[in-house]
Amino acid sequence: MKSTHLNKAQNAKISTLLKRGQTLFFATPPDSEGAIEAFQSVTELASNWTEGFNWLGSALDQCGRLEEAIKMFRKAAQLDSNDSRPLISLGVCFIKMGRLAEAITSFRSGLELKPHYGEADARLMLADAFERSGKIQDAITEWKMVAEMKGFYPSGDQPMIEAKAKLAQHGVKIR
Repeated sequence: MKSTHLNKAQNAKISTLLKRGQTLFFATPPDSEGAIEAFQSVTELASNWTEGFNWLGSALDQCGRLEEAIKMFRKAAQLDSNDSRPLISLGVCFIKMGRLAEAITSFRSGLELKPHYGEADARLMLADAFERSGKIQDAITEWKMVAEMKGFYPSGDQPMIEAKAKLAQHGVKIR
């Protein structure tokens, strides 16, 4: 992390806290509360850094504190309007809450930013929101796009497999 407002020691402390939070977040089982504490410290020390708010939102989401997660993802999106991750994460929270129209809007906004990875996953989630909303043709459009993509980080070719299965489930043949 680089900031003109922070000295080397502050940057080192923030980096250490971020790594600690990530370790706790990805632990088996996850220590969501510990991760939340670490990421909250990151956001307090680096209040203009999107990354800390993204991670804090993810940890809050991980333990079901969705309203709080939404606030963090909105803050992250406000801090960096070119980062698709907080918008896509907002969509995930909205789906979990059954707020499908907001999920669709968030996924579309994130996808408009042309994410450099995770596009297939985001399109699958958008298709899910469409399907749950009864907008099957819109879902089919997204599944077709995903089915034609090449596998990429983070999910490899799994989204393509899922999209093809959904298309088959809805009687849509693909080449």
